[in-house]
Amino acid sequence: FAQQQFRTSDFGYSDDVVKVEESLYKFNIETKEFVRESTYTTEIKNTYFQKQTLESYFGDKRLIGEYTYSYNSDFTLKEIIYKPLEGNFGYPMKFLFQYEKGKLVKMIIEGISTTYYEYDRTGNLIKEIQKDVKNEVVKVTTYQDYKGKSSYVKIQKDGIGTDFTKEYFENSIVTRKELVSADFKSITTYTYDMNKNVLSQVYDDSSRIDYNYEFDEKNNRIKIAKLSQALPEDNSFTFIKITYADGTTSGSTSLDLDFVKKHDKLFREKDSLMQQYQKVVY
Repeated sequence: FAQQQFRTSDFGYSDDVVKVEESLYKFNIETKEFVRESTYTTEIKNTYFQKQTLESYFGDKRLIGEYTYSYNSDFTLKEIIYKPLEGNFGYPMKFLFQYEKGKLVKMIIEGISTTYYEYDRTGNLIKEIQKDVKNEVVKVTTYQDYKGKSSYVKIQKDGIGTDFTKEYFENSIVTRKELVSADFKSITTYTYDMNKNVLSQVYDDSSRIDYNYEFDEKNNRIKIAKLSQALPEDNSFTFIKITYADGTTSGSTSLDLDFVKKHDKLFREKDSLMQQYQKVVY
């Protein structure tokens, strides 16, 4: 959570956004239709997240959980409280954040773990040490090779194992990720548009995931296509409704099949065949 983000600008939204509603859809092979798999609703005040509600759908079943955020007088994050609202959607959790001289020094997940943060003389975060309730180290994250405040290398290692993840950040966004173990290594590279929206994830076996977007007049995302060439069944489409401080809205959480067909070649071909079949039948 040291470098987690809870403001509109951190996610590319304009400062006058007060609510973001997102619905993610995937194609269901059995029912031959797109179904909504999840919904996220984020309520915002003065650019700071106040509450997030998560809904997941499994057939006719629904799971709902809620995060609430509270802040100190200097607008640093004070605590996050999670509670399941419907179904068995995890357990109640509380995250507490402690600071010294404006720097986060400790994050406590009550009954689970405590993470300690260390900084260099210039104030750059250099280490996170996560310990469980038995005070045993379960994860160590180091930050190194800083170039300014927003470009650095992040290395994450679990417990006493030799496996690790290495991420390269430039201007606060990850551009390269390495997963390394004793007998395995994979590399993922990322590209972005000028507004830091991810455009592609390319793996070292040449497989890739590509992203396409539509934006409203204030350049906020309202439609997202996530496309996998190797696993088209994993393609997903997110539709977003934005509410502004003046009460106006843009976008919608409803499924837009025209947007789907525009970006999903496989579905476009299937849909075209179905329309031809219907013409013959009728």
